Amino acid sequence: MYRILIADDESEVVELVRLYLEKDGFEILSAGDGITALGIATAEK
Repeated sequence: MYRILIADDESEVVELVRLYLEKDGFEILSAGDGITALGIATAEK
């Protein structure tokens, strides 16, 4: 399974993209800003 990190400050955009990608079998990680996204990307590799 592939993991995808979605980073956007618009929570509605994140949720919409999440719904479509989860439907297709992807595992989703999300962040509301770039700093958080970098931390997640570093921690998750």
